Amino acid sequence: MFRGIDIGKDKLLRLLIFWGLWLLLILLPLIQGLVASEDGVGFSWRDVFRFWMSLIPFLIAFLLHNLLLLPVYIRKEKGLTYLILTLVLIVLFATGQYHVHRQRKALHYRPHVEHTVPPVRPDAARPPHHVSPKPPKGRLPMPVVADTGLLVLLLGFNLGVVLIFKYKKTEEERKQLENMRMQDELRYLKAQIDPHFFMNMLNNIHSMVDVNPELAQQMILDLSKLMRYVLYEGSNSYTTFENEVQFIAKYVELMRQRYPSDKVEIRLEVPETPSASLLLPPLLFISFVENAFKHGVSYMRRSEISVSLSEEPSRICFKCSNTRPLVESCADAGGGVGLANVRRRLDLLYQDRYVLDIVDTDEIYSVILIIPGL
Repeated sequence: MFRGIDIGKDKLLRLLIFWGLWLLLILLPLIQGLVASEDGVGFSWRDVFRFWMSLIPFLIAFLLHNLLLLPVYIRKEKGLTYLILTLVLIVLFATGQYHVHRQRKALHYRPHVEHTVPPVRPDAARPPHHVSPKPPKGRLPMPVVADTGLLVLLLGFNLGVVLIFKYKKTEEERKQLENMRMQDELRYLKAQIDPHFFMNMLNNIHSMVDVNPELAQQMILDLSKLMRYVLYEGSNSYTTFENEVQFIAKYVELMRQRYPSDKVEIRLEVPETPSASLLLPPLLFISFVENAFKHGVSYMRRSEISVSLSEEPSRICFKCSNTRPLVESCADAGGGVGLANVRRRLDLLYQDRYVLDIVDTDEIYSVILIIPGL
């Protein structure tokens, strides 16, 4: 029923501030009158109404500024036009106050009419003509200057409040756009991880088809479970630490089936009962683990790969290391696009609240990643 009436929270708060200001000004003479009555000075409703009448020009100027002039500056962004119109408004206000002040002074200096005329003696000198006092001229009266200065402060307060709320709204919109851009970039980075992961896994299974067909079939079944996690959990912003641990463990066990234990020593250390309440972004560690198996296995000497995941109070610690082969199989030994994407995701998600330590020597490549849990 009232769906068409939509007053934003900021707009309502801004109106409450302005209403509160004018309510305070209206109540000011009443408060002063009550205080004066307690001191023995009589309370005069005439003075109260006179004060209220003096507020009318200020209220009119305030409404014109708030409803007509400010939209020119805020919405149409015409600063010079707003400044000129505001100066015109102030000049008109000062002119009006000056005329009101002159009328009051004219009434105050009105000559007193004598109803009795003293007799004039013929031999006496004619008395000088009576000259009635006149209002002083040549300078702007101080009450007009004070009223104009008060109006400038009032309009400045009006402008300041509106600019503060405009800045607040602009910042909220900027943060919203930045968050949308970040989410789009994160989705793009995760979309790159998926084909990269499946490509590596299919290459691993392809190498086992001729050597051990039965093992290749089992690896395909295990891969389908990993694919389910990547497709369903990978599209979410966060997953549980328990799910991520199970995913990493399944991947490592799948890789165990490919490499003989006498050639490659694979160590996996994960909690027996990982937390189901601790949250983290999905697929954050898999690129490091893939990189370890892709570049850490040598057919010329025994290789070692170690993967560790542990949870501490409010943070998660991931460690992965692998021995380096005597001859690199490809120039992209540092992980290439996969690890670059992980770095970018970490920057977007955690800014400076994560620790990534990579040691790259001729003998070993190790990664330590510490992130805050949610």
